[in-house]
Amino acid sequence: GQVGRGDVLRWQSELAIDRQTLYSTQAIRAQAATELKRILNLDQQQEIAVSDSGIPALIELLGSERFQRFFNNPRRLAKFREFQVIQGLENAPELRQVDLRVAQAERDLLAKKRAYYVPDVSLVGEAGADYLRGGAGASLSGTGLDREQWSVGIQAAIPLFEGGLRRADKMRAGRQVSQAELSKMDIEQRVRARVISALQRTGGTYPAIRLSAQAAVAAKDNLKLVTDAYSVGTRSITELIDAQDATVQADLAEAQARYNFMLDYVGVLRAVSNFDILLSGDALEQWYSQVEAFFQQPGKTP
Repeated sequence: GQVGRGDVLRWQSELAIDRQTLYSTQAIRAQAATELKRILNLDQQQEIAVSDSGIPALIELLGSERFQRFFNNPRRLAKFREFQVIQGLENAPELRQVDLRVAQAERDLLAKKRAYYVPDVSLVGEAGADYLRGGAGASLSGTGLDREQWSVGIQAAIPLFEGGLRRADKMRAGRQVSQAELSKMDIEQRVRARVISALQRTGGTYPAIRLSAQAAVAAKDNLKLVTDAYSVGTRSITELIDAQDATVQADLAEAQARYNFMLDYVGVLRAVSNFDILLSGDALEQWYSQVEAFFQQPGKTP
């Protein structure tokens, strides 16, 4: 084939554009590293190394047949969602907090009810001493009386009428209990929706990994064909550059699909408030045991 000056100029233009993109990307990466060091409270002069070595292992784990069998039919998927929802409800810190508020409101209501018949009991004590005594008849010798005196007693009182205050207190305490219970119901609904939404997001991003990988392979094969054709002059430089761009974009899309899935799966773990599956193999086996035991319960799909 033939190569003209237009091809050389086009390559020079592409090289300049690619260098511009490289510098811009390096600046974005540096800004991200600065923000990460701020979040981790690290010295800004300290270098940090970021590795994705754990990502393929986790994706392989979640793509294994043992894990995917929970998704191979709608009934299993529904039961798996139910299991994740139960885990989310058991682990949600906001539910534990509202449980304490409900318990506190119930104790307060019980106290207000008991105020009708349980007296206010108080322990009363008094002590005194005469430091100076004088005048006619001041002498108490022989009477058995001392200069120091003290007394201890118990008092119990039940107010018979307080203008409806006790009734108002009881009604207010009852409404506080109702409010706390309604707040708990609302948070439970939020947790359920959070878990289900997180699982639904992974249902869209996990298949994207496989599809983007197929697209990357096809783009590489196409680039090889166009490169061979360009080398013999049957394809133009524009077609070659387009094929190169398509390959780069396909590779980026594949990497982005993996990270999107990772982010969405971390969202699932956050929704159920349990990150043990990422910590060790023992935690993973324990998690599998819990899921399998849940499926084997009466009424559950085996």
